[in-house]
Amino acid sequence: MSGVSVVVISKNEGFLTSTLEALKMQCAEIGAECVVVDASRGSLSHLRDAHPWVRWHDSTAPRDREVTIPHQRNEGVGIAAGHVIAFCDAGGIPAEGWLSRLTAPIVDGLLSATGGPIRSVRPSAYGTLNEVPSGSKVPSVVTSNFAVSRELFDRVGGFDERFDYGSDTDFGWRVEEAGEKAVSVCDAVMTIDWGDRRRQLRRDWRYGQAKARQWQLRPERRMTLVQDSPEVLVYPLLLLTAPPAILAAMATRRWVLLAPWIQALSILHRRDRSFGRPRDAMLSHLVVSLGICHEMLSTSPSRVAAGRRHMLGGRVPVEQ
Repeated sequence: MSGVSVVVISKNEGFLTSTLEALKMQCAEIGAECVVVDASRGSLSHLRDAHPWVRWHDSTAPRDREVTIPHQRNEGVGIAAGHVIAFCDAGGIPAEGWLSRLTAPIVDGLLSATGGPIRSVRPSAYGTLNEVPSGSKVPSVVTSNFAVSRELFDRVGGFDERFDYGSDTDFGWRVEEAGEKAVSVCDAVMTIDWGDRRRQLRRDWRYGQAKARQWQLRPERRMTLVQDSPEVLVYPLLLLTAPPAILAAMATRRWVLLAPWIQALSILHRRDRSFGRPRDAMLSHLVVSLGICHEMLSTSPSRVAAGRRHMLGGRVPVEQ
């Protein structure tokens, strides 16, 4: 056994089968195990039966939570046997050699966390994520293509279960705060289908909610949020101030009142032009901002903070 475990979480995702078919040979090549944490409540039992080589775990995440992504990932690590944990998404298709390339630096004791490029099957606003040279810092920890030593996972406390989405970004911040970093392995490539335009926009909405939750729960990271994604602050401000600014300009016929608003929008537009699909990028940022506004207006910080945070003592014990 190589000491490597791959953790895949699923909830009613039938395309999990393509991921498992791609992982089977890669796990066999290095003697790794594959752990599926399934929150589908039996609807994917046919996939479980079709893949007896997989270590299947029915999630015990809280039933009162609609989204249990961080809970499932914590459960997966909790039952995994390996001292190196690799994560990928249901529906992700790892390139040949992905698992060995991504985990080898950790297995060899050279690194504590690694990440690789994530390529979209369909056109997307942002192109390939984390496509940077090997050895450089991964721009953002994304559990679609990420590996970490169990020691580091335990040291930073796992995934924060107060999040619905965005817990992987928060995990990456805590890796940095522990004095470590996720290092790029550029030839450990993961390909994934982000879905059609409608599905991608739904994902943008959720990312917006995640960024609002990050703003509320991690105030010390607010400057990082603004620096990495200025739309986190600027777009919501524009959306919230546009109606009163337009009404004031119309009432007074002083159109100069719109100048700051137009100038800020043009700055963001110039930034969006740096993406491969600038119109899609602007639309994506607008939807993210709507998600931010909705989350900020509908959820109080005290209610967010009151949510249960994952603690190491509460993790699922290793199965015997």
